[in-house]
Amino acid sequence: MNAGLGQFQNDFVAALLDHQAAAALARQPGYAVYRNTVFKAGIEALETNFPSVRGALGAAEFARAAADFVRTRPPDDPRLARYGAGFSGYLRAADAAHCVDLARLDRAWTEAHLSTDAAPLDPAELATLAARELATLQVCAHPATRCLIAAPSAITAWLSARGDGDGRAHDGTQPAALLMTRPAQGVRWRSVDRALAALIDAVAEPIALATALAAVMAKAPRCDPGAVFSVALGQGALIPAATGPSR
Repeated sequence: MNAGLGQFQNDFVAALLDHQAAAALARQPGYAVYRNTVFKAGIEALETNFPSVRGALGAAEFARAAADFVRTRPPDDPRLARYGAGFSGYLRAADAAHCVDLARLDRAWTEAHLSTDAAPLDPAELATLAARELATLQVCAHPATRCLIAAPSAITAWLSARGDGDGRAHDGTQPAALLMTRPAQGVRWRSVDRALAALIDAVAEPIALATALAAVMAKAPRCDPGAVFSVALGQGALIPAATGPSR
């Protein structure tokens, strides 16, 4: 690529993003077609990737926020399903704090959906292990696992907008976190308490199961660690880790 072509391409992209330095290029005939295409694609991607936020803000207000976000943080990956990292931070700075947790939850769903595949722990195989083998089993979070602590009102609103991912009716209690997993083809989610969130935090890296459950008890001493593990296991949130030293 020669220097002249490279400069032209840089100016072309700058004009698409409405930078003042490229205003002359932006006045060229037909240029608006390219610029509108870029903005339209970015806005539509955000609408798809953040449906709960769009519902909370309303179509018109969301379109304004999305256009501003696209202008300042244009897509840098042709896979627009990945677009929107940082949108929750933008909303916080734009005085839309009531939508920040919704944006975080929408983004977590996208990350879970796009994560790599992995086979979760198999309850049938675990049932064959002796107590000591089970305690020392190295586990870690499934690549798709996300567990976000958020405002109870935001979790309830998100569940209402998305539906309950594991088929359970939301019982109206005050959830502390939302667990998302993708053990097979589709993303699953359910509201959980802080003990489950503590377990997912503990298994961010390979760790012996007994050590992970001890960490949960340290943060939530009144919980039933067996029940916490059972929920994570049932949701496909854990995978066996490669053999290595226990933490």
